[in-house]
Amino acid sequence: MQHRASIFIALFSATQLFSVHAALAQTCASTISQTEGPYYRTPNPVTTEMRLGSDGPLLNMRGRVVDQNCNPMPWTWVAIWHADPTGAYDNVAPFDRYRATMFTDANGEFVFHTIVCGLYPGRTRHIHWKVDGANTALLTTQTYFPNVPQNATDSLYNAALLMQETILPDGTHDDFFQFVVPTSGACTAATITANPASVSVNVGATAVFTANGAGSTPRTYRWYRDGVELVNGGRVFGAYTGSLSITGVQASDAGQYTCRSGNSCGAQLSSAAALTVLGVCTSDLDASGEVDAADLAIMLSAWGRCKACDSDLDGNGQVDAADLATLLAAWGPCA
Repeated sequence: MQHRASIFIALFSATQLFSVHAALAQTCASTISQTEGPYYRTPNPVTTEMRLGSDGPLLNMRGRVVDQNCNPMPWTWVAIWHADPTGAYDNVAPFDRYRATMFTDANGEFVFHTIVCGLYPGRTRHIHWKVDGANTALLTTQTYFPNVPQNATDSLYNAALLMQETILPDGTHDDFFQFVVPTSGACTAATITANPASVSVNVGATAVFTANGAGSTPRTYRWYRDGVELVNGGRVFGAYTGSLSITGVQASDAGQYTCRSGNSCGAQLSSAAALTVLGVCTSDLDASGEVDAADLAIMLSAWGRCKACDSDLDGNGQVDAADLATLLAAWGPCA
């Protein structure tokens, strides 16, 4: 009886060990490549926002890039282009209509906010892609929408390239596709070779931060203020390059700026550089143009510990007597 129990335990252990090995050996099938088509153009906008005017229906095009072992591929270059609502492609410079590029984030994920494209003559509804990592071969392919009648007659359609789709209550399409790009060859992880320097500028001026990186390409930069990722738009330019510019600087732009250099083999964050905004009356808490009783009331209502609150004038994490002294010293019209 004891001998049978030992055999059972041994068989059970072997089965469990096989299951563990099978899990460790998990693989993902490479994404099928397809023709580039006649309408790929460069350069394309570096953005996640592709929607134009009142075009629609809206589409949140989400994706993930992984390697052959299903591991996420961070900081991998992704290009997207598709037809407009009428089925036509943008072939006029600067080629900025329904075309974009972006790098995946630290989890190998991305999202483009665009529209459900129209039907190009003779084809089903589809989106064109290029995906490239620092240690991968360039993938060129197309993906397809579910439940489109023309899928049955399109000679290029392949069910392996079908996107997962959800229609949200407001009619927005939320689609997803996972790209699998095998890794191969040597790769040098991205690094920061020159950190940004702190700058002090007057209100309304332009602040510029510069960082340099190294490593295998394609390689990207990402800028952050106080740990929050910046995006191009408004007064921010170069959020995905080695040179960040902020025009028309305001008091709210003050903070600690860092830059991440990244590719699919690794990334490095720079040291922080401070932006100091001069000519700002920080004690004017209600922006009325003078420090008065209203500002004092605001400060007293925030008294005590706080996190990133305007009344914490010295930034020590609490509103206290030191902040009160600063406010009283600035009493009256702001210079």
